[in-house]
Amino acid sequence: MMEKKSPIRVLVVDDAPFLRGMVKYFLAHGGYEVCGEAGSGELAIDLFRQLSPDLVIMDIIMPDMNGVEAVREIRNIDPSARILMLSAISNKPVVSLALEMGAKDFLAKPFKREAFLQKVAQVMRQS
Repeated sequence: MMEKKSPIRVLVVDDAPFLRGMVKYFLAHGGYEVCGEAGSGELAIDLFRQLSPDLVIMDIIMPDMNGVEAVREIRNIDPSARILMLSAISNKPVVSLALEMGAKDFLAKPFKREAFLQKVAQVMRQS
């Protein structure tokens, strides 16, 4: 009997409920399991500790703690954490900083489902 491979578990972090909904919809259509969602960097860190997701999809600009700071904290908890950053502001210094802190890749908003799922698959292939 073949063992069923469990779906990749994803934590979705964005302060905009609409965007979280869109990302969850795209992930569901790509065969991923959304194990949690957060509207802030601080909540993302708590949920990361509780859920140990395979992937974190995180916005950069959020209230209380931005995505770059949250990436640094999550990577302190788990140095091998896979994090894909999303942002409407694709200014190079911020993106570079997020990648320096340990994010695996970056996708500018707005994005189409195909481009998003390609990027997610790409990040999951990285070690």
